[in-house]
Amino acid sequence: MPRTTGLILRKPDDKGAVLLLFLRQISRHFPMPVLFSYRPWLLLLTLFWLGAVPAEPPAADEEAYMLRMVNYIRSRGCRCGDTFYPPAPLLRLHDQLTLTARVHARDMATHEFMGHEGSDGSRVGIRARRSGYPWRQIGENVAWGYPTVKEVVLGWRHSPGHCQTMMSRKYNEFGAARQGTYWVQVFGRR
Repeated sequence: MPRTTGLILRKPDDKGAVLLLFLRQISRHFPMPVLFSYRPWLLLLTLFWLGAVPAEPPAADEEAYMLRMVNYIRSRGCRCGDTFYPPAPLLRLHDQLTLTARVHARDMATHEFMGHEGSDGSRVGIRARRSGYPWRQIGENVAWGYPTVKEVVLGWRHSPGHCQTMMSRKYNEFGAARQGTYWVQVFGRR
């Protein structure tokens, strides 16, 4: 049966603790002679991985981190299903769209559902207007179960409909939120 081990990093430079945990976990699965013979390679791969993967931001910075990821995808263009979307203009973070996303993420988490229709029957356009966003174009992606910003954005990226929403030139503003493992992106244009 798979097991996981959690580790809370108190400082950005706690990479040594991650390396130690990784080596402890890997040593449970390989006999010591194998571990010793592969130790230089494991160390090298682990150090490469620690330096190459950006750390997830604190919760307060998740919206900005998600926007950077979406804008990176938009700036390069991408294939969504069978259609290639060329690079698109970058989105700007907008407070009212972030509020719209927060309200829906909280609603989904509170009522334990995932969908575009809120527990009160509202859709994204209604929720955006309630937040004070006078939209001409509006779109939304929702997800559940992803533990990190990176994983949820990559999940949307590999889903043709969600990817199309992220790549659409109809939108120039963005808001995002999570509540637990419920995620919402809102795209708009005024």
